[in-house]
Amino acid sequence: MTTILVVDDRPVNREFLRTLLGYRGDRVLEASDGAEALRLIKAEPPDLVISDILMPTMDGYEFVRQMRNDPASANIPVIFSTAHYLDREAKALADACGVSHIIYKPGEPEMILRTVDEVSGGCPQPTNEVMEEFDREHVRVLTDRLSRRTDDLRRVNERMAALIELGHQMAAERDPLYLLESFCHSARRIVGAKYAAIAVLDDDNETPLHFLTSGMTPEAAAAIGAPPAGRGLLGFLLSDGGVVRTQAINTHPRSSGFPPNHPPMTSFLGAAISSSSRKYGALYLTDKIGCEEFSSDDEKLIAMLAAQVGIAYENAKRFEELQRRATELEGTVKLRLQAEDALRESNQTLQSLVQTSPLAIIATDLDGNVKSWNSAAERMFGWTESEVSGRHYSTLTDYNPPEIDSFIDIALQGGIAGGLEATCQRKDGSLIDVSISSAGLRDGRDNISGVMAVIADITERKHLENQFLQAQKMEAVGRLAGGIAHDFNNLLTAIIGYSQMSLARLHSQDPMRKDIEEVESAGQRAAALTGQLLAFSRKQVVQPQVLALNCVVTDLTKMLQRLIGEDVELETSLDPDAWHVKADRGQIEQIIMNLAVNSRDAMPEGGKLTIETSNVHLDENYASGHIDATPGSHVMLAITDTGSGMDKETESRIFEPFFTTKEQGRGTGLGLSTVYGIVKQNGGSIGVYSELGRGTSFKVYLPRVKESVDTKAETPQDDCARGTETILLVEDSDTVRKLARKLLLADGYTVLDAPSGDDGWQISEQYKGPIDLLLTDLVMPGTSGREIAQRLAARRPRMSVLYMSGYTDDAIVRHRVLDSTAPFIQKPFTRYALIRKVREVLDRALQTTEAGI
Repeated sequence: MTTILVVDDRPVNREFLRTLLGYRGDRVLEASDGAEALRLIKAEPPDLVISDILMPTMDGYEFVRQMRNDPASANIPVIFSTAHYLDREAKALADACGVSHIIYKPGEPEMILRTVDEVSGGCPQPTNEVMEEFDREHVRVLTDRLSRRTDDLRRVNERMAALIELGHQMAAERDPLYLLESFCHSARRIVGAKYAAIAVLDDDNETPLHFLTSGMTPEAAAAIGAPPAGRGLLGFLLSDGGVVRTQAINTHPRSSGFPPNHPPMTSFLGAAISSSSRKYGALYLTDKIGCEEFSSDDEKLIAMLAAQVGIAYENAKRFEELQRRATELEGTVKLRLQAEDALRESNQTLQSLVQTSPLAIIATDLDGNVKSWNSAAERMFGWTESEVSGRHYSTLTDYNPPEIDSFIDIALQGGIAGGLEATCQRKDGSLIDVSISSAGLRDGRDNISGVMAVIADITERKHLENQFLQAQKMEAVGRLAGGIAHDFNNLLTAIIGYSQMSLARLHSQDPMRKDIEEVESAGQRAAALTGQLLAFSRKQVVQPQVLALNCVVTDLTKMLQRLIGEDVELETSLDPDAWHVKADRGQIEQIIMNLAVNSRDAMPEGGKLTIETSNVHLDENYASGHIDATPGSHVMLAITDTGSGMDKETESRIFEPFFTTKEQGRGTGLGLSTVYGIVKQNGGSIGVYSELGRGTSFKVYLPRVKESVDTKAETPQDDCARGTETILLVEDSDTVRKLARKLLLADGYTVLDAPSGDDGWQISEQYKGPIDLLLTDLVMPGTSGREIAQRLAARRPRMSVLYMSGYTDDAIVRHRVLDSTAPFIQKPFTRYALIRKVREVLDRALQTTEAGI
C-alpha cells in the first residue's frame, strides 16, 4: 500500500484525489498548505507527494525547495497539480526543484492514476548551484504573476484618475493651451494609446499653430512641425471635423497627412476639437496598447470628451480675452460678469458630463455628507438626489461594508483608490455587487474639500462567475462518477451473468432458485444505480426519438398519482400545440418521476402538484444571464408544488450529487443531480424558483425539433442461434473473462482466451486454424484492445472484431478511442445480450463475404 500526501488549499480538490486514490487502495494524507505539509512529512514521511502550486502562506515551489533542503525528505517524489501555471517557464522551474511531473486541472482520473504509477523510485537531490538559480527564478515568477494580477486594476485606476483629472481641468483651468495639453495627456491614458498629439489651429482656422504631444520622445516631439500638403487623416479632421477610427495602417506617416518625422503608426483614432461656432484643432491617438485597434467604445468616449473640451477651450479663450480686456479696463463690472458666465458655463459642462455618465458618480464633503448624486446613482441605488442630499452616506442603509470607510480615507489623504468590490444595499433592501473607485476633490487653493466616488454595478458579472464555478464543479464530480461506474460495471457483468447461468440450470421448484433470483435482481438494481451515475456524468447511452411531451405526461399520469399518494392533488395543464422534442423517452419519464417524488416529499401534509407544457423562445438576453441555456425555440416542462420550499443556500446546491436535505436513509442525493445530467445530455437547460413556505417550481427547457413523432414499435428479439465459430477472447478482468468464456462455450463456440493484448497476440500466432471473431476489452494495461485488433488485422484480414468496455460507447467515441461505426457492447451485459451481439457481428461478416465485398 502506497502512502500519498495531497497538499491543496481547496477542500474539493483534496476530496477528489482522496476518493480517487483511496478507491484503488492507496493511503492518503492531507494538508491545506506547504507549512502543514512539512510538519506531516517530519512526523510520517510519505512515499509520494501531490501538491498544488498556487497556495496561500507558502506556494508549491517554496514547499518543494524546503523539502529538498531536508535530507529526510530530499528524495521523496513530487507531482505538481495546477490550473494556473501552464507555461514553459513554470515547467522549467518545476524541473529545477526536482518535481517529477505536472498534472493540469481538471485531469482525467485514468491520467492521474497512470502518472502516479509512473512516478516511483525517489528523486535525486538538486545541487546548491541549481537551487540558487531556482530561488532567483522563483522570485521572478512570483513577481511576474503578481504584476499580471494587478495590471487590470492599475489600468482601471489610471483611466478613472485621468477622467477625474480632466473633469477638474475643464471646470477650473483658465489657460486654453494648458487645457489642451492636459487633454492630450489624459486622452492617451484613458484609451490606452502609445502616442497622442493635438494639432491646434491658428486664428485663421487653416494652419496648425502648435503640436502638443504625449508619449513621444523629446526628439520626436521636437521634430514635429507643420504637416505637409494634402488631406490624409489629419487633414480630414482639421477641415471636415468628426471622428476617424482606422486600424492596420502600416504606412509612412507622410501619406496620412502627418509630419515626416512622426513615428510609424499601426492604428489611429482621431476627433475634431470644436464648439458650435468653430473648430480649434484635432486630437489624434495612435497604436492602441495591448491590441491591434481602438474599439467603438473608445471612439464614442473620445468624441464626447473632444466635444466637451472644445466648449471648455472656447470658454477658457473667452475668459482669457476677458481677463486681458479687464486688465485694460480695470473695474469694468460688465467684463467681470461675462467671465463669471464663462466659468458658470464651464461648470455646467462638467455637470452635464457627470449626469450623462453610465456610472454612478457621488460626491461628498469632508464629513461624508452627500453633495452630488447623478442620475446613474439614482437608477443604481433607488434614492433620488433630493432624498440623499445633505445626508451622511452611511445613513442611507442598514448594511455598510466596513471596507468602504478605509477606502474613503485614502481619498481624503489625497490618494486615488480603485478596484474595491463590495456588496451594497439598495433603497428597497435588495443587495447589489459594485466596483468602487474614489479620489479626493480639491478646491481653488488645491486643498482636499471632499471625495468623489465612481461606482459600477457588477452584480450580473458576479452571477455569471458563480454559475461558471458551479458548472466546473459539476463537471469534475461527473467525470469521477463516470470513472467509478466503469469499474463497477465489470463487477456487475460477472454478478448478473453468473446469476443467469445458474438460473438456466435450475428447475422452477429448486430451493436455490429464489436466492439466485434475488442476487440477479440486486445486480440489476445496482446496474440502474450505475445508470444514474452515468446520467449525472452525461455518459449514459441514450436512444433519442422524436417525442410529444404531452403524450409522455399523459401516459405517466395514473402511475404518478399512485406514486405521490391520494393526499396530493395532481393537475396537468398541457399546451395542445406543444412542439416536439428529440430525447430518450425513458430519461424524460425519469425526469418527471424524480421531480414528482421530490415534490411529494416537500408536501408531507398534502398539497397540489401541477405539470405544465408550453412553447417558449429563449432570447439572447436570457441566454447571456443563464450560463447553461442556449437561445432558440424550446418546449418547457414545468413541475410546480405547494410544498415547504427552499432557502437560497439550499437552492444553490440542489443539483450537487449526494446533497440531500432528507433524513438518514431516506435519500441518496442523486435524484436531482441525475435530472440535471439527463437535461444536459439532451441539450436542454433547467432552472428552479422557490420560496420558503410557498412551494417550488422546476422548469426544464428542451430544444424544439420540426420532425414528426416516431411511432415505430419495438419488435421482440428472436432467440439467438447457436454458433460453431472460433472466438479469441481478450479481457484483463478474470471474472469477466471466465464468465464470457463459459457463456460462449455453452452456446457452441470454440473459445481461445487471453488476459492481455500481448498474450492474445501469442495465442493467435500459435493457433493454426481460422479465428472468426476477436472479442476484446478496449481499456487494458499495456496493449489496448484497439491496438491488438489493428495488429491482428494484418495477419487475419477476415477476422471480425467486437469491442466491450465499462465505459459507454458515447464516451469512447468522444475520447476518439473508437470509431462510432465499430461493433461495441457495454458492460454489464446479460447472457442473451452477449450471445445476440456476437451472432450479429459474425452474421454481418458472413453476408459481406457472400456478397463478394
